[in-house]
Amino acid sequence: MFWAFLSLNLFAFLASYLPMFPAFLKLREMDADVVRPYKAPGGAGLLKVMAWLPVVLIVLCLIFTCIPTSFDEETLAATLPITIGTILIIIIDEVYICVKGLTNEKADLSLIHASSEEDAE
Repeated sequence: MFWAFLSLNLFAFLASYLPMFPAFLKLREMDADVVRPYKAPGGAGLLKVMAWLPVVLIVLCLIFTCIPTSFDEETLAATLPITIGTILIIIIDEVYICVKGLTNEKADLSLIHASSEEDAE
């Protein structure tokens, strides 16, 4: 059970890094003229390789961590809790995002309604 929880934590830890590399490229593209104290050497092509190579490696690591490579009892006992835990975490996250989005929309609507009443007075 310890190894299953450790692997699930590894999955969550590595998955959190996935959006960072594309965000790096996007920020470099959006704010290309900003003076930075440090700039990564190389041109745009090298930066894309340096950003997308770790993404590919992380995705491969996540696949090999969660998906059973064989269907014998020992392998399934090791990977099935990780796969189920990962699916549950993704579902819970999506439900939370939807609920939080609905709450924020209601809050935004109440602010708009309150400001329109103030403007009417």
